[in-house]
This record gives sequence, C-alpha cells and structure tokens, in this order.
Amino acid sequence: MNIDGIGKWLGRWRNGAPLLLKKPATDDGHGPTAGTMPDATAVISLRNVSRRYGERAAVDDLSLTIGAGEFFSLLGPSGCGKTTTLRLIAGFERPQSGRILMQGHDLTEAPPH
Repeated sequence: MNIDGIGKWLGRWRNGAPLLLKKPATDDGHGPTAGTMPDATAVISLRNVSRRYGERAAVDDLSLTIGAGEFFSLLGPSGCGKTTTLRLIAGFERPQSGRILMQGHDLTEAPPH
C-alpha cells in the first residue's frame, strides 16, 4: 500500500471504519497486496459484505481477501465492525448482502462449525 493508500485508510478509520492490516505470506516485497489476490489462492474472501442493526451499518460493503500464510489484523475503535466481521466469517451472523468464501466455497448461508 502506498502512502496515499495509507492516508485514505487512516481517514476512514478516524471516521469509524476498521483498519485492515495484512502482511503477505512472502516477505520479499513482491507478495500479494490487499484485494488483488486471485480467488483461487484465497483462504478467506469477503465480497461486498454488509450487515446492519436497525439503521446502523456495522459492516458496509466490505470486500477483502486473506491468503494462506498471511498475518491479518482488524484494528479500529469500538463499534466499527471488527467483531461483527469475525462473527460473519464464523457463521454466527448472516450478512444482509454479499458473499463469504472459504477456499472458494460459498459459506454465506452455512451454519457455524
């Protein structure tokens, strides 16, 4: 992520959006960057996922891809959607829109395991 990208993320974080941090599986500077990894190599992929509680959007149109061996963190202030995102991935919550894929399999409607 270049310096402009970091500035945009920090601006969104200050406004209540979570900050997503990823370290590529390869540390040679040529590894995949956020959102550009092909789905074939993705372990977890969220596509345009949204979850609302009444009028409040806990997660709003979130798309992200996490590859095998990557170190991934969700950082942000209280109420920005970190826990809701994890609950969506685990199947404890259902998104109102979007898809959740694990190794290419659509788990959007699958029960928690």
